[in-house]
Amino acid sequence: MNGQTDEHFRHRGGLLRLWAGVIAGPLAWGLAQQVAYLFATLDCSFAKRLALSPVMLIALLVAAGGAFISWRNWRRAGKEWPDEGGGVITRSRFMAVVGLLLSGFAVLMIIAEWLPIFFFRQCER
Repeated sequence: MNGQTDEHFRHRGGLLRLWAGVIAGPLAWGLAQQVAYLFATLDCSFAKRLALSPVMLIALLVAAGGAFISWRNWRRAGKEWPDEGGGVITRSRFMAVVGLLLSGFAVLMIIAEWLPIFFFRQCER
């Protein structure tokens, strides 16, 4: 790896991109789930039809954005699997791969939560 890549991941901007890739997907999934529960409660309590699809779409885009950030970090760190060596590049590869996996899982979970919204009303039991 060249020195520019090593320096990129040492500084605040590179570290923030690494953490954004790791955190974006799970955070979007958790917030979407909480908003879905809130909207379902309000819908059932006050008989108002609240649109959940825009919330789920935004969450899906945020989670996919986290996966994209992680993919770009992984490419910048050398497109290899993390090895057993220590150092900035190894850490960056590991965080990029973890971000890809977490964000990919979050995308699948958001889609899984979104599917029943198309078929059922929030209050149906």
